[in-house]
Amino acid sequence: PPPVERPQGTEVIAWAAGRFSQAVFVTYEQVGPGDAFGQMMMRNIAARGCPLLGLEAFPDFEAQRQRYLQAGWHRAECETMKDLYEVRLHPDERARAGGVEWL
Repeated sequence: PPPVERPQGTEVIAWAAGRFSQAVFVTYEQVGPGDAFGQMMMRNIAARGCPLLGLEAFPDFEAQRQRYLQAGWHRAECETMKDLYEVRLHPDERARAGGVEWL
């Protein structure tokens, strides 16, 4: 399926905020388009026909937080995948993930 464009993605976030009284909404978003790695990431992904449509509109954690708060969420937090892996993931799960063979 085609990627969800920025306005549609924000509409989904707002819909969820208005639909549930208690919820956790998890998304995986790229951040940091301004540095060398971010520029390369954007070019490489766009060259494959999958441009990162919301990255320029929401380029960092604070922009992502504000996106959720303005869409009706009462609280919004952002973490890197590295932090999630190292801090939040149980050591047993890290060990299991480390043993998975990559294709």
